[in-house]
Amino acid sequence: RGLMVEQIISAAQWPCKYGCGFRGTGAEVKEHFEGCPDRAVSCPDCGEFVKPSKFLAHYKERGHILLSIKKSPGLDTWSGLCTEWSIGDHLKYSSIDTPLSLEDADDFVLVRLWFSEDRLSAMVDAYHVSIARVCKFTCGSTPGKRVTFEVTSRPLCHSRDCRFNDEESTPGVIFPLAFANKLADGTDVSCSFQLVDIS
Repeated sequence: RGLMVEQIISAAQWPCKYGCGFRGTGAEVKEHFEGCPDRAVSCPDCGEFVKPSKFLAHYKERGHILLSIKKSPGLDTWSGLCTEWSIGDHLKYSSIDTPLSLEDADDFVLVRLWFSEDRLSAMVDAYHVSIARVCKFTCGSTPGKRVTFEVTSRPLCHSRDCRFNDEESTPGVIFPLAFANKLADGTDVSCSFQLVDIS
């Protein structure tokens, strides 16, 4: 009788507890929870848990810093955004976040520069709400002293706010901070972003 109950339970269809509409077997639902687009994640600015689909509205309602960028005419590219971090930020912060509002797509992308536990490396990663995009992250502003890293954004529910360990399997691009510091203009490292739709 126990075997029959186990078979019934393992074959039963269960709904996602986050209300996204997904249904699957117990094992399928458990795997789905990790990447569910309706699973609330912590806002990098205030710590409030927000569903990814509500992130853009949350940032605007709370008055969080949100950089708006527009699509290049006739292209599936958003560009022209610049920011910077200071040499020494890796000692003060676990990451530096750049939240982006893609105006023409009514979408939200979070570009995160993480610092490693040993404070010797940095990693660039990107997270999206609706659609995966290629993020080109350029460090340095002086010609000949620039490098571009490219990552594909992942769902926002995969983001976490902590230092990374160099031994972890990470989807972002890791680079040594000593290398990035050579790209600095004085004490600041300039960064620019380009987001490209994946065809």
